Amino acid sequence: MLLPYPAHHHRNPLSDENLRDLHSAAWRTFLVFSHPNVRILHILSEEYSRAIEQLGSIPSERWLPADPDRRLAEHLATFYWWGVLNLSDPEGLLQRFYARASDTLRAHALGFLGRNLHRISGEVPTENVEHLQVLWQSRLRAAEFSYGGSRRVRLLVCFRKVRDFLGPRTTEGGS
Repeated sequence: MLLPYPAHHHRNPLSDENLRDLHSAAWRTFLVFSHPNVRILHILSEEYSRAIEQLGSIPSERWLPADPDRRLAEHLATFYWWGVLNLSDPEGLLQRFYARASDTLRAHALGFLGRNLHRISGEVPTENVEHLQVLWQSRLRAAEFSYGGSRRVRLLVCFRKVRDFLGPRTTEGGS
């Protein structure tokens, strides 16, 4: 015999609120445990867009081994490096990310790129460096326009470290 659903004791598992929670948990788990994939980006572009709109509004779950917002920044930075996202679209994912993200999250995205460049053994193809420099220059211009004082100095130090690292490692042509 089936017992009646005790609505007064539990939430309906198919309620809008529960579905939103399940959707959020699945998306955040995807960000944390998956690697960027161009085909998946095209399929889930609306999810990436929604995640950008929700930056900072959902507390990080302690059960996840990484912060989903930081992983979102890493996914977007990787897609930019691969040439899938560009800076020229003012309504594009990357521009919207930089418009909504905190200073810390913006710095994390740039730092992620810098750390991954550091891990590359040998020379970095010039076209890859030039592509990344376009991003760094745009962020530097945004910082010079928006920031003052110590925030600007910290950013300039970060950019100098990246520039110093890349200088001797570039090569003409690509692989």
